[in-house]
Amino acid sequence: MENILQITDLVKEYGKGDGRVIALNGVSIQIKSGELLAITGVSGSGKSTLLHMIGAMDRPTSGAVCFHGQDISKLSNKKRAVYRCEKTGFVFQSFKLIEELNVRENVIMPVLIAKRKVNEAYYNELINALGLKDRQTHLPNELSGGQKQRVAIARALINQPELILADEPTGNLDYATSQEIIQIFQEIHESGKTVILVTHDKEIAGKCQREIEILDGKISGF
Repeated sequence: MENILQITDLVKEYGKGDGRVIALNGVSIQIKSGELLAITGVSGSGKSTLLHMIGAMDRPTSGAVCFHGQDISKLSNKKRAVYRCEKTGFVFQSFKLIEELNVRENVIMPVLIAKRKVNEAYYNELINALGLKDRQTHLPNELSGGQKQRVAIARALINQPELILADEPTGNLDYATSQEIIQIFQEIHESGKTVILVTHDKEIAGKCQREIEILDGKISGF
């Protein structure tokens, strides 16, 4: 199976002089298409920074993040935005729903940003699969934490991207709801998507095909 991502000698530094922080320090990883991967590590280890580099949400100081052989870190801001919108779907710990928009409006937002027409059949398939059919006109403040994360997952999937990135997706949820959400990610993976989960939870990491631990900005053991 071919690599969907090739990450080589990735370095990310913040600040200068005495205030300089090295968040990533020479990280190299190969990720295969269709893989379910956990990135683990303690708070501040660099795991979320790595996910943001993969998702083109930030640029590395040096090194390369190649998606199907193309270094996304070298793309223009416009092309990086297209990559984020069309090739990846991002799920955040804090959900990041737009409070003024209802469930349907939040889910279809990436389609509108991409200036596409909503595929209503696929939208309905997502909504039904995620148990949101009766919540489409609800605002985020009318939803439980688990429902909010399901909306965020639907939003991440609506443009049918190849790559799903999730940053501590169960961090704000109780145990039972967390198990339901992880089951959803497993089903997304089984549908053929590449899924990368950042988590500090070893039980969740154990449900993935492979685990990479980040320690002080480096891959543990290297």
